[in-house]
This record gives sequence, structure tokens and C-alpha cells, in this order.
Amino acid sequence: MAIGMWTSVLFVPVALYRKNDFSRRANLVLRALLILGVYEILVSVFNTDASMYALGNKWITLFGNEYTALILMPPLFTYIGSSLYGVKKLKKATCLFLVCGALFSLALKYPLAFLTTFVIVFYPYVGKKYKCLIGLVFVEAIIKATMGDNPTRMFLIIIPFSIIVILFLYVIKSERIKKWFVVAVTVAPLILFVPMLMANNGEESFFQKANLYIVEKTDDDGLASDTRTFLYLEMAEDLTHTNSWLLGKGAFSHYYSLYFDQSSNGKYGRISSEVPLLNYLLRGGLIYVLLYFGLILIGAYNAIFNGKNKFVQSIGIMALCWYFNSFVGDIIGCRFYHVAFFILLGCTLSPKLLNMSDQKIKRILMN
Repeated sequence: MAIGMWTSVLFVPVALYRKNDFSRRANLVLRALLILGVYEILVSVFNTDASMYALGNKWITLFGNEYTALILMPPLFTYIGSSLYGVKKLKKATCLFLVCGALFSLALKYPLAFLTTFVIVFYPYVGKKYKCLIGLVFVEAIIKATMGDNPTRMFLIIIPFSIIVILFLYVIKSERIKKWFVVAVTVAPLILFVPMLMANNGEESFFQKANLYIVEKTDDDGLASDTRTFLYLEMAEDLTHTNSWLLGKGAFSHYYSLYFDQSSNGKYGRISSEVPLLNYLLRGGLIYVLLYFGLILIGAYNAIFNGKNKFVQSIGIMALCWYFNSFVGDIIGCRFYHVAFFILLGCTLSPKLLNMSDQKIKRILMN
């Protein structure tokens, strides 16, 4: 998989770096994000610490693991979103992925579920068979969110956002409601989750309070087990101890986890966390996090408030979903759905696509 992703990175058209129609601000943020990503990779390349060999060969781990250097690559695909040709190709590639995923659904443990992060945006522009496959995506997401020994509960966040896409585009017309929704989604993670990075170990976090409330109401401690608070606390402690808050520790880096060290011999700790925000803090520090979320929020705001068609507006809502989920859900890595999300994010940064009518978008995507 790593070879395929690096090949994809190399085939991103160089011309789009210079000749895209993104705003000056969007281009500045995107380029700074990519330059910092390259810097973090070079930090690991020249790092001679013994921890670089804790998992075996340093170079295989650095360039072959989707949670190290590759994790910094998806924003590069944002440039493709400025090209209508690239968006049409993404739609076709998504269809192919849907067909293959449907054929091997059980064997691969419901791989289509992760496409809930973006696939709803294509729903109005596809035929009946494609729509049935999109429906299967959400069936798999519900299965993964509610069944098995370790359900992936982040889909309980993504599915409502997909429903909100339908509601905002076809039912709710109030601009005031939309504005309050955008503000609430933007601010909520900063109030609910970020304080855990600055909390004392004795303070109850949002997750702990939610866990206690749900257990009291349902008598089911498995439904609301807190698997996030300790991740925030341990990452904050490690970044403070190593003075790495500003620029992180490099594309291939570790953080110490007392929780996981109790059941293993991991001398150098873990190379990744289940929370995207914490991974980006570990890799690139606060500067990378601000650039990463800044790019997503610029796109989301552009699409929702300035978009003239339902296609980019739906992308804007799913961009907010990605932003919110990055504080709690496990959407870390470099896979097809990461690439697809950032290609679509590019559409929200393109004035050409933002200003197209619904009729023109439909004519282009359905050809």
C-alpha cells in the first residue's frame, strides 16, 4: 500500500502547484503545510537516535508505515481539487472502490464504512446502482459502529453529519441556523477536548463525564467506555517533557504511554495515537496543527457561505465533520478516503467551482 501511495504522490501534476485558482491565502496555508511536512520528514531522516530502530529498519518504518511520513502527504492532493478532470476521475475511482469493497465486504471487515467521510457529496450526481452502493456504505458504517467486540464509534459522528448534508441542502433554508451550526461545530472541540491537553490528572474530562452519565442512564459501561482521556493526558505530558509543543518530534517519532507500557516492553513508547489531533501534535507540533485545521476551516467556510452550488456546500459540511472527528475519531493514516477528502477540499478553495451553478456541476459530473 505504501508504494502505491508514494507513487500517487509523485504523479500529482506539478503544474497544479503553480497554476491553480486558489486564493492567495489558501495557497499560502497549503504551501506552508507541505513545506513543514517535508521539514518533519527530514528531521526523522537525520535523526540518529536509537529509538529510530525500535520497530526494526528505520527507513521502512519512516516511508513504509502509513502513520509516519505518509501521514503528512494527503494535503498535497488538495491541488487536484482545482481540476474538474481530477474531480471526475475521483468519482469514477470511488465507484470502482465501492464495487470492489462490496464484493469483499465480509472478508475485509466492512471496508466501505470509511467512505462515509465524503461519499454523500456524490449522491445527487450518480445513477441508481451507484446510489445503492452508497447506501451500502452507510449500512457497513452502522454495523461497524454498533457491533463486534470493539465497535468503531466515530461513525456515530460521521453518519449524523451526512444526514445534516441532506437537511441543509434540501430541507433547512435558514442561513441563521447554518451559521450557528458552523460556529458550534468549530468551537465545540476547542471547549470539550483541547482543555484535556492542559488539565491536571485529577480533573474530570468531557469523556469521563459523558461516560459516567451514560452508564448511569443505561447501566452499560461498554457503550461509553472512555478510551480518549488518557491519550490526551499522556501526549501532553510527553510533549511538555521533551519541549516539542511548537514543532513536534518529526514524521517518525514516539511518545511514552504508561497505559500501553504496562502490557508490553515498548521501551520507546508508541509511534502513533488513535486521535488525529494528537498525531499531528506529535509529528509537527502546534504550527502544523494550526495550518492543517486552518486549511480545512477555510475550505469549509468558503463552501458553506460562498458556494453557489450544492456540491461544494455538501463538501463544506463534511469538511466540518472531518475537523470535528479529528479531535476524537480514528481517521488517521494515508488511504483512499484521505486522498479523496483532500481532493474534494480543493474544490472548496477553487473560485471556479464555488461559483458554478448546480446545473453546470450536474452536467459535468454526470457525463
